Amino acid sequence: MNIFACRDIKLDQMHIMAPGNSSNTDGIHIAETTGLKVWDSVVSTGDNCLSFGPGTKNIDISRVQCGPGHGISIGSLRKNP
Repeated sequence: MNIFACRDIKLDQMHIMAPGNSSNTDGIHIAETTGLKVWDSVVSTGDNCLSFGPGTKNIDISRVQCGPGHGISIGSLRKNP
């Protein structure tokens, strides 16, 4: 799931799944977004559970289960800081 340039949204009781051995399968990628709530969800992917790109602020994450991937990532190892 890609959330880009959004304001004041809530994701609640989501269940996102991809095989644990699948590469580059971010569950939810968020960028340029303000006021996002992610609550009571399960994200089971082979890469990042949640990944945050530039311009992301005022985020509330509560009771989100991640795994088997890398968990929650902030920033990038690639082109954007």
